[in-house]
Amino acid sequence: MTQAKQPSGALFSLTDIASVLESLGVPFRDGPQRGLVMATDVASRATRLYLDVTDRILQLELLIPHAVGEDDAPACALWVCDVNRQLTLPGFVLNRDQGTVSFRIAVPIAVGGLDEALFLALITTALDTANEHWPDLVALSFSAEEPAQLRRILKEREPSPPRHRFETLAILPPDRKTPGDGD
Repeated sequence: MTQAKQPSGALFSLTDIASVLESLGVPFRDGPQRGLVMATDVASRATRLYLDVTDRILQLELLIPHAVGEDDAPACALWVCDVNRQLTLPGFVLNRDQGTVSFRIAVPIAVGGLDEALFLALITTALDTANEHWPDLVALSFSAEEPAQLRRILKEREPSPPRHRFETLAILPPDRKTPGDGD
C-alpha cells in the first residue's frame, strides 16, 4: 500500500515548489512569462492555477472558469465584495478588462522559508473556496436584476458562516510573540 507523502520541508523558491509538486505527482509547466501553471478544475470545469515567487512573496492565482460580460460586471463586483467579506481568507478578484474572476492568495516567505504544509493548505483552500462559491457567481451572472436590486438581495441573503482552514497550522513559530502579547 502506497502512503501519501507527508509535508516536511521549508520552501524558499519556485524551484522548491516545483520539487514538491513533482514529488506529489502533480503535473505543471512553466508559466507564460514566469512562474508555474497547474491544470486543475473548479466545479468540474478545466482551469489553471498560477504559482509564482516574487520578492519573497508566494502568489497563487486560481482562474474561475466563468466569463464575466460587461453587463454582468456590476453584479459580479457586488458578489466579490459580499463573498470576500464572509471569508476568513478573502481572495476573489474581478478583472473587468479581461472579464475574469480569480481567487488570489499572496503570502510572504519568512526567513526560515514557507512551511510545505501551509503551501499545500493554501492550494486546497483556493480550490475549496472556488468550488463552494462558484454556483453563486454563475447564478448572479444570469440574473436580470439591476445592481441596486442585487445589492438588496445580497444584503438580505443569509451569510455563509466564516470558514477556517488553518486550525492546525502554526503560522508563527511557538517562541515568537504576536503583536499585543505583552511585547
